[in-house]
Amino acid sequence: MEKINWKQTYEEWYRLSEERIRTISDFLLKLPRKEKKTLFQKEPYSKRIYIEKLRCFDDENDLLVWQYINDGGERYLKVTTIAKTRLTPDVDLLKIEHIHGREPFIVGYEVKLLGMKEIFNPFYAGLGEVLCYFQYGIDQAWLLIGIPSNAPTNAESRIQKIWEFLKSSHIVPTYLGLRLLREKMYPIDIRPESKFYASSEDAKYMRESLLKKQFGWAKGLLKELFSE
Repeated sequence: MEKINWKQTYEEWYRLSEERIRTISDFLLKLPRKEKKTLFQKEPYSKRIYIEKLRCFDDENDLLVWQYINDGGERYLKVTTIAKTRLTPDVDLLKIEHIHGREPFIVGYEVKLLGMKEIFNPFYAGLGEVLCYFQYGIDQAWLLIGIPSNAPTNAESRIQKIWEFLKSSHIVPTYLGLRLLREKMYPIDIRPESKFYASSEDAKYMRESLLKKQFGWAKGLLKELFSE
């Protein structure tokens, strides 16, 4: 294949012809994993096309990049400490929204990719982790589940059925949302319906510390994923 200006291709993606998009897509999708990794390290915009435009992901970091790119507001990857307190679990993606005339709104995202063998285990693990986010005083949380293209066709419906049961049984709170993203498809959202109000002193302290930016996060990961 001819040499590609990946940055220009990324910036002009929606102005490219269907044939050109198909050619580039086929090239990226058919590239062996090792060669693809080398290309992504050398040409970061090729990775952005793969994740953002084609909605493909090889691991949870790719899925995290997709969510980061498709979200707004202040965003912080892999928050591991708040007020020098080590978090268990850490927050995969933290977003702080500043709305004029209103209190800042804090949202956390837990990201999991379905497995190849015990396919639904990451969903159950992610559910347990994201429920713990509320001890940090956040307002809402999302569980983002990535679904490989070769996963069973009923994966989404099975997870949705479990989710609706847990929600109707008041096990999953109304301030927790679910996003299902199958490769090459658009996401399916079950949105939060309310916000969490921190009542414990510890949760209030954690929330205040988040708003004061007294937390540690993976700045190096951001540079690694988005360096040109």
